[in-house]
Amino acid sequence: MLLIERLRRDEEKLSDGQREVARWLVAHRDEVPSVTVKRIAEQTYTSPATVVRLAKNLGYASFEPMRMELVKEIAYLDRRFVGLDPHDPFETDDGVMTIASKVASFASETVDDTLSLIDEATLLRAVDLIDSTRRLHVGATSFPLVLAQEFMLKMRRIGKDVGVTTLAGEHQFTERIIQPDDCGLVISYSGTTTREYMYPDWVGGVSHLSIKLLLDTLYSCIYVRHLARVDGGVH
Repeated sequence: MLLIERLRRDEEKLSDGQREVARWLVAHRDEVPSVTVKRIAEQTYTSPATVVRLAKNLGYASFEPMRMELVKEIAYLDRRFVGLDPHDPFETDDGVMTIASKVASFASETVDDTLSLIDEATLLRAVDLIDSTRRLHVGATSFPLVLAQEFMLKMRRIGKDVGVTTLAGEHQFTERIIQPDDCGLVISYSGTTTREYMYPDWVGGVSHLSIKLLLDTLYSCIYVRHLARVDGGVH
């Protein structure tokens, strides 16, 4: 999960002072590249120690490494989503065509971004594992579960045994039925085993496009190998 998103969402884990610092950093992102601990403390009516404690609370040794990470993220978001905030892209007075244009823009950027992050060697390794496994066990929650079920249906059409855990909490028992020649696939936006952070915020609408692209890519790679076997070719 992006640091800027953690600053938005981890408020329950923070003290009142740290919460004010987190809110200031999100609201004044343009100042982050050159901001100092002293200025943040002054602007939030807290103390330099509070600013540092926020950084440590989020897993950083001091404020500076957190600031540098935030600078990188802001540059990335500004480069990918020019003029739009992926967390809050819409205005209450947006017309339907404006909304449609923003949705299309996010979709295009998300696909391009996801593709740029795919590592060929990692993708090939994943395809090899799924192709050679006896049975693929897929775990997901919330909306990714719908995408997982679609993936399962496609895979079964080409004879690949795929099971999807559909009941909340049942994934913890899956390990009891997994065999040595099985494989597991976990779909997670947040990387946590608790409730996914992506819904119902708009960012979920972007993220599911990324997840679908990855699943469709895995399926398509397996499908091509299936065709090669059916045709008697070697792939």
